[in-house]
Amino acid sequence: MLYMQRGQEDCLYLNIATPGITPDKPKPVMVWFHGGGFIGGDGLQGSPLHRLAKRGDVVVVSMNYRVGALGFMAHPTLSAESAKADGVFASGNYGLMDQQAALRWVRDNISAFGGDPQNITIFGESAGGMSVCAHLASPLSAGLFKQAIAQSGPCMSANPSLHAAEKQGEYLAIKAGCEGRGDLLACLRSKKPEEILQALPNDPAFVFGEEEYGYWMPVVDGRVLTDSISNTFSSGQFNRVPVINGSNGDEGSLLVMFSHEYRFKPLVAADYEKRIHYLVGDNNTVTDKLLARYPLDKFPDPGAALSELFGDGFMSCNVQKTSELLAQWTPVYAYTFTYPDAKFILPERRKLGAFHGAELQFVFHGPMGWFENSFSGDELKLTNAMMDYWSQFARSGKPDKPDLQPWPLFSDGGKQLILDRQWSVSDSFKRDACTFWRELGAGERKGLAHFEKQ
Repeated sequence: MLYMQRGQEDCLYLNIATPGITPDKPKPVMVWFHGGGFIGGDGLQGSPLHRLAKRGDVVVVSMNYRVGALGFMAHPTLSAESAKADGVFASGNYGLMDQQAALRWVRDNISAFGGDPQNITIFGESAGGMSVCAHLASPLSAGLFKQAIAQSGPCMSANPSLHAAEKQGEYLAIKAGCEGRGDLLACLRSKKPEEILQALPNDPAFVFGEEEYGYWMPVVDGRVLTDSISNTFSSGQFNRVPVINGSNGDEGSLLVMFSHEYRFKPLVAADYEKRIHYLVGDNNTVTDKLLARYPLDKFPDPGAALSELFGDGFMSCNVQKTSELLAQWTPVYAYTFTYPDAKFILPERRKLGAFHGAELQFVFHGPMGWFENSFSGDELKLTNAMMDYWSQFARSGKPDKPDLQPWPLFSDGGKQLILDRQWSVSDSFKRDACTFWRELGAGERKGLAHFEKQ
């Protein structure tokens, strides 16, 4: 059985970059939450942070948080333990609590680094983008930030109930050999982190794993999240701050490549329908509509068809729904990143286009030192524009600058900024696809649904 295992549990550290050693006045602060499906990833360090700090004249903070079972495992005994401490039966959101601890530290200490504790923007991509949404929804994050930027965050995905998450935790305890062994928590805590991860491992393909994997993400625990992110946004009972929210034009391509070309074999036509069933269940009516909307003869290969299907339904339209809900209550600036030639750090075994995470190298002018000094021409203009939009938003709650394409509010007819070689505004990008998915009533991953019934 394959599983993802890297890094260490001792991970709660911050990295801070400033535009100068002694800023002349307090600077806006941007706090970054990394992606990785809540099972991997790590906070950026070094030059990517410094490039954004210098270009944007802001203080940039990155942080790490616990992921996988170490960050999101719930269990009835853990919940009971928490109830003894503060009267609330809750467990499972330790990764989000790590992020909240980091935000409180930034609030209390960032002035020593030239940052303005009254002007903090949180931003993140993928799981980091969903983390941003979780903090918008969490009552415990109120007052810890002034603006928020969510990049490709599938925030409308169903958050597991505490009951379902606890059932998964009970199953992990059985697999770890601790169920019925006296003091269950003492047994679990005696295990090495690697043993916990191996007991119910993460899906290394993120989406299309064929074996028994754990599903780790924010939980409706009654404390950190009192309701699902979707319900909280619908009701307006969230931390209302200005938001930038967007996704990329080809969200599904990278995840399909991870799941198929990297792990299994390239998808063949005979298995296309099986992959659709894997995503939406055995509802033949839904499957037939998806086969009609995404027919194989419309695409160069079955993997390309699955990439667009998954990218539309489970990512881009999920993000658009987030913008629609938030815009009823607070200013939202929406975008789609469509630049098709962004580099990827590993060999591309299929055409990726504007893949999931492609915008990161432009927000940070080359994240993690992958593409040092590689930008020129249109790419240099694009990275400068994105750094300027993001930092100006952190400064004022509005992304517009005199030398940039004006960025309208999403509430102005569903308009969004298209980020490519040339910047433009559109009110129709993927509109038809998202109308189709909304009417279909699909687009939520199965998650822990099977544990809800136990």
